[in-house]
Amino acid sequence: MINVQRFHPQRHCVSCLSVVLALLLGLGLEGLFKLDVSPLFFAAVVFSSWYGGLAPGLIATVLAILAKDYFFISPFHLLGLSSAADVLELIVFSAVALLISSLNAELKAIRQRLEANITKLQVRYSGLLETANEGIWIFDNRGQTEYVNQQLADMLGYSIEKMVDRPIFDFMESQTRIEIEQWLEQQRQKNREIKQQFDLHLRRKDKSALEAVISISPILNKLGEFSGAIAMLTDDITKHEQHIFQKQEWLDLAQNSDLMFRTLADTMPQMFWITQPDGYHEYFNRRWYDYTGKTLEQTQGEGWQDILHPDDVQRTIAVWQTSLQTGKIYDIEYRFRRAADGEYRWHLGRAFPLKNQDGQIVKWFGSCTDIHDQKLAIEERAQALERERNARIELEKANRMKDDFLAIVSHELRSPLNPILGWSKLLLNRKLDIAKTTQALEVIERNAQLQARLIEDLLDVSRILRGKLSLNISPVDLVAIIEAALDTIYLAAEAKSIQIQTHAASVGIVEADYNRLQQVFVNLLTNAIKFTPAGGRVEIRLDKVGSQAQIEVSDTGKGISPDFLPYVFDRFRQADDTTTRKSGGLGLGLAIVHHIVELHGGSVEVASQGEGLGATFTVMLPLITSSQYSQDDRLPDNSPNLQGLRIVVVDDDIDTLNLLVFILEQYGAQVEAVGSAREALEAIANTKPDFLLSDIAMPEVDGYMLIRQVRALEVSQGNMLPAIALTAVAGEVNHNNIISAGFQRYLTKPVEPVELAAAIADLSRHK
Repeated sequence: MINVQRFHPQRHCVSCLSVVLALLLGLGLEGLFKLDVSPLFFAAVVFSSWYGGLAPGLIATVLAILAKDYFFISPFHLLGLSSAADVLELIVFSAVALLISSLNAELKAIRQRLEANITKLQVRYSGLLETANEGIWIFDNRGQTEYVNQQLADMLGYSIEKMVDRPIFDFMESQTRIEIEQWLEQQRQKNREIKQQFDLHLRRKDKSALEAVISISPILNKLGEFSGAIAMLTDDITKHEQHIFQKQEWLDLAQNSDLMFRTLADTMPQMFWITQPDGYHEYFNRRWYDYTGKTLEQTQGEGWQDILHPDDVQRTIAVWQTSLQTGKIYDIEYRFRRAADGEYRWHLGRAFPLKNQDGQIVKWFGSCTDIHDQKLAIEERAQALERERNARIELEKANRMKDDFLAIVSHELRSPLNPILGWSKLLLNRKLDIAKTTQALEVIERNAQLQARLIEDLLDVSRILRGKLSLNISPVDLVAIIEAALDTIYLAAEAKSIQIQTHAASVGIVEADYNRLQQVFVNLLTNAIKFTPAGGRVEIRLDKVGSQAQIEVSDTGKGISPDFLPYVFDRFRQADDTTTRKSGGLGLGLAIVHHIVELHGGSVEVASQGEGLGATFTVMLPLITSSQYSQDDRLPDNSPNLQGLRIVVVDDDIDTLNLLVFILEQYGAQVEAVGSAREALEAIANTKPDFLLSDIAMPEVDGYMLIRQVRALEVSQGNMLPAIALTAVAGEVNHNNIISAGFQRYLTKPVEPVELAAAIADLSRHK
């Protein structure tokens, strides 16, 4: 037989109204707070299916999907999905909503069946009791009246309301009272079903006596404990005997109804429970015991709290107590421990009060539905959306940093070009006197060096990021390095009338890269001069602290705010990154200092009392003892001497070639300049030089091919010609290629004259 459900317009209207309400709330909240509206639509589906059942739940699901697609998924105000992510989102939403609808519909059906059975039982019991010719009296194990039928009330001359909730002893003579009290005490102690008859002496409302026969049967709960009794009274023994069979039939009906209820509850997929009005749990279905692994004795009363997640106990108790006090529906999500594997799984707990005709709660019927998988799916989606949002924020931040960095680089690289090009054009016109010509050359040199430093800083940062910044370690004296750094920044300090104070007595030797360590102190001193106002003071101090050398560079400049101190050594970070800042730079110098010092096994720190109070940078480097290096190890020569050294220089760029020849001749070298690898091979064969200086990038035969041919010729001769390569391309890969080809060293263009001469002199000494 097909079960056709009646059409209920109000239920379907509730579905539509709940979705419309969720939509309006979603549009408002989404506009104000950018919140995810899915929980609102889930709430609409839950309410619709709870109120109306499966069909309204399905209608709410469909309407929610359409509303979500039309209003909240791009393209907006069109039905249609533009991406797989949107399709997956709606599929997950649909699946969860359908599952919620089906679960609520099933719960509603079960609740309706239970309520129908309970109503049927109540009707049966009420009809049976009210039509009985005997007086029916039901009381608890203490003798407190719970129910009387009209027949008994009429027998005693009271209304039913005046008898309920009063002790049965109020209506008995003293002797009868003693007998009944003894019987109750026996039942409480033995917990056995002992039926008994008594000849009662009752007292009517008008104080007259009533003699009656009472037949009492104890009521035992599921544990076999005595919980109360049902009594039948008749004022005629013959009538009492005539209705014994009717009484037994009534008791059998009650037992069969209880069995039907328990069978129905045990077939439910949810955990089902019943409590007394005060919240005392007295019944659980089979699903509860299977899931929790507990017995009734372990979980009745308040024992169910033991399987709750510790973080959910207080919250759950508070909500449950509120429902008990107010009579409102109990609705909460909590985690129960599963006995099979110890996992805490999320459940939806709901309970409804059962009230009597007077509106008093007589029982609570509750259920626990497993929603763990659905909740995890929702949380995972929320986390995915959060990760996507964070990734988008990071990407936008990276794009802004990239744009800012490119703008700074463009500005810093272009700024030196303006005076270089301007003074160069004026020099070409040859309308300047000697003083102006000298000034022009100084400006060109200063800005060219500035641009070279900027490019070198960028290359150094690139090497640092790739872990390819290498060091040429040798024993060096820190005093010599500090003096060389001071020579480099002397003119900049003099231009601002800044006083340089030096306290640099020798404290020992460190193993370091001379040029890189000089770069550290040049950067620190340059930074101090840049941020110190005219007429200020910069101090550099060298001391020995334990087994380490301590170098302090302090100034009386603008200082550093406490908020910026943690970021001083970060790449591309500047205290003032606005377009109106007074000082230029890429924000790389201190980051390079930090990395180079760490490569030397040292540390660098910064301290400042605040803005306008100057700053102090402290570098710590490990010293080496005399036993760690031999007396033959020479410190770098700061005054290179190439006197009498025969050098072949090869470069296809004539301007660079002429510059190199001029520099080397200034240091006393005898130079033969050639413009190609072929000419270089001829010069080497004819002049037998002491040194080869070669460019790498040349047409037809490059520097790699040249040095390989030179090394191949040396195999038969037995002598190795010292050779240095010049390259405009820096990097670890290029370094490896140059060394493996046959060069002993390489220098990066543009090269400093002193650096070039020192490198040639050093390599010549160690050939």
